[in-house]
Amino acid sequence: MKKTLTNEILASLASVQGYGSVEIFVHDSKVTQITVRNIKKTNSPVPTNGHRVKMTLDKPISLY
Repeated sequence: MKKTLTNEILASLASVQGYGSVEIFVHDSKVTQITVRNIKKTNSPVPTNGHRVKMTLDKPISLY
């Protein structure tokens, strides 16, 4: 593995803040993508009294 790729992977791991993940995508035996996800944990209570929570989006999501 090239040193530059090793450094990119290490930098990706170091950029995870608290909770998160690093995904390494491989195609034809070559790393094609490194994805970093940072997860924000919350202490906000979740409604448990049977009420539904309605969420709205600013923009529609395209599935295609």
